[in-house]
Amino acid sequence: MGSAADFTQEELESIKQGNEKCREWLRENIGWKEEQWPEIPKFEHAEGEALVEAYPIMGIEKYMGNADKAERIAYFPQIKMCHDTTKTIAYVKFDKSLKENLLIVDDKIAQETDLKGMDKFVKKFREWTGCKTSYLLISKNFEKVNAKGKGLGTSAAAGGALAYAFTQATMPKLLSNKRFLSVFSRYFGGSSTSSVAGGWSIWLSHKGIDYRDSYGVRLDNGETKLRVVAVPIPSKIKTEDAHGSGEKSEWYTEWAVKKPEKCIKLMEAIKKDDVDAIGRIAELDSLNLFHILVSGNGFFNWEPETLELLRKVNMLRKEKGLTCYASMDTGPSLAIITTKAQAEEVKKEIEAHLKEMGKEREYPAHFVDIAGAPKILPLEEKEKLLSEEAMKILKEKGIKL
Repeated sequence: MGSAADFTQEELESIKQGNEKCREWLRENIGWKEEQWPEIPKFEHAEGEALVEAYPIMGIEKYMGNADKAERIAYFPQIKMCHDTTKTIAYVKFDKSLKENLLIVDDKIAQETDLKGMDKFVKKFREWTGCKTSYLLISKNFEKVNAKGKGLGTSAAAGGALAYAFTQATMPKLLSNKRFLSVFSRYFGGSSTSSVAGGWSIWLSHKGIDYRDSYGVRLDNGETKLRVVAVPIPSKIKTEDAHGSGEKSEWYTEWAVKKPEKCIKLMEAIKKDDVDAIGRIAELDSLNLFHILVSGNGFFNWEPETLELLRKVNMLRKEKGLTCYASMDTGPSLAIITTKAQAEEVKKEIEAHLKEMGKEREYPAHFVDIAGAPKILPLEEKEKLLSEEAMKILKEKGIKL
């Protein structure tokens, strides 16, 4: 086994064929038919606005490593679940009277380069359309609980919201094409493809894939007996750093080559709504991801509390017979997969353990449910974003809404 840089042609071909098998599964099991890639309109100037709400994601068969960083093409397909622990609401307005772009994110002025993927996202938009009009962006993240956990997929929600908002504001006829929206969102962040899809989705990808063929496809109909108990744990680590570390691991290629096969097993479990099978897959992939990150470049994505809670989840399963499995992404936060029938008991057990740890207020356990695709909101609801701080910035810039 070697590092990601040592993929053999045979290994890359295996992943490519595996991705095609995932596409076949979608056609045969959910009647999926691929949308046509649309003709993207060309326009130099735009006048329009949009308000969008989108949700974050939780990786189950997880994402790690870009085969093409410029296009944000992943090495392999992966599966995620949209959830409602937070939501991003974004307002976008294209106006010829604006002298320059203005970005207000969480009540503070930001630059395109300050936001992960924003500069690449906007560059692709202007490349596709030729649009030169400046825009106003006001975006805010709303949490279910007052905690800043890392590893609960919040940046994916931003990408999903922006893809919808830019499209609705400037080329609304394309809003019905989920394939386009998913590809567009990918330039902000790979996992945004799943935020656009909503629910359970697979992101189809492999090295060398056409950029128009790498996007998210929803798998489910929204009905499930699964529920999640989330424990947000903060961290200073950056997801981009995790990608570089993971690809250096000697175990990375084997993990990557097996992804398509594992995705098919997970899709079967999702189709059957088999919570135990979903949970086992999620926990095993979390452990694999941890070992890949640590062995790659000494990148520790867990905090000590992560391991402590993982042990508690394992004990609840083995000693109390509860259906509960821990899933962790590139951050230390836990998404504990259980059933709606046992969710209350699992949450109480976790809260009691957090209290013993002295962390019940710092890491508030809370219920998380599956969320759908982004939603276009009535423009009058932009008032939710117009805090005192945001209004002050708009006044200083001479902008009236």
